Amino acid sequence: MPKNVPVVSVVIPCYNQGEFLREAVDSVLAQTFQNFEIIIIDDGSTDTRTKRILKNFKAPKTKILRQKNKGVSAARNAAIAKARGLFILPLDADDKVSPNYLKLAVKAMRSDKKLGIACGQTKLFGPETTDWKHPTYTPEAMLFDNALPPASLFRKTTWKKAGGYDEAMNFAEDRDLWLGILEQGLEAKKIVGATYYYRRHAGSVTYALSRGSKGVARQVEMLARMMRKHAKFYLARAETIVRKALGLEPGLEPTGTRPASRNYRKIFCYGKAPRKTSSKK
Repeated sequence: MPKNVPVVSVVIPCYNQGEFLREAVDSVLAQTFQNFEIIIIDDGSTDTRTKRILKNFKAPKTKILRQKNKGVSAARNAAIAKARGLFILPLDADDKVSPNYLKLAVKAMRSDKKLGIACGQTKLFGPETTDWKHPTYTPEAMLFDNALPPASLFRKTTWKKAGGYDEAMNFAEDRDLWLGILEQGLEAKKIVGATYYYRRHAGSVTYALSRGSKGVARQVEMLARMMRKHAKFYLARAETIVRKALGLEPGLEPTGTRPASRNYRKIFCYGKAPRKTSSKK
C-alpha cells in the first residue's frame, strides 16, 4: 500500500446527533492502531446545535463531507466512495469503540483471506448499560436476526461488489450488506476482547422503529425486501427456516405420530384424532 494511504477509513454519518459526535471521534482517535482516516458526513442535519458543532468541528485525521438528507445508507455510501482505506469501519455518530477495536479487527482480516467481516462484542451504554445479547454468529443465525453489529470492519472491494448499502432501506440496512458480503463466499468473525458500544436512546432510528404499529410495519417491509434480494441465501437454508418456524431444535426431526412440537401439529394438522361420538340406537 502506498505511503500516506490509510489502512482503515472510519465512516461516521451524522444527522442531528452533534451532541454525541465528539465522543465517537475521540474513541477512534484513542485507537492503539493509528493508520486510519475519519470521514464524517453530515446527512443534511437540521438541528441548530448539530449544525454549529459540525461547522466548528476539528480533529486530527478527520474530514467532513456534506449532503442533503438522504438517509443513513446513502450517507455511508457517499463517505465510503470517498474513502481511501483498504478497510471500512462504519460508526454511528452516537456510538463508540474500545481502544483496541481496529487493531484486533485488522489483524483478524489480514490473517484470513476468507474473512469478509470482523467485529467485536456489543455493549449498551448511555441510558442502558449492559451487554447486548446478539445471537451467536453463524450464517444460519443471520436468517432470523442480525448477529453482527453495524460497526463491523469490511473491505471496500467487498462493499462495492455487494452493491453498497441499500439506499431504500432505513432498517436492517447493515444486515442486508452483511448478507451481500457472505454471498461472496466470505465468512464473518466476532473478536474476543474488542468492544463496540451502542447507545440506545429515544433519538436512535432503531429505537423509533421498535415503537408503534407504523414502526413494526416498516420493519416488515424492510425485512421482506432483504429476503427477496437474498433469496438464494435463504433458499439454500430452507430446512433451517422450516425447523425454526415449527419450533424445532436443529437436528430434531418429528417422527411417527409423535410430532416434536405443537407448531408442527398446528401447521400440518397433526394431533389427537377427534373423539367418536356414539349414538344410541
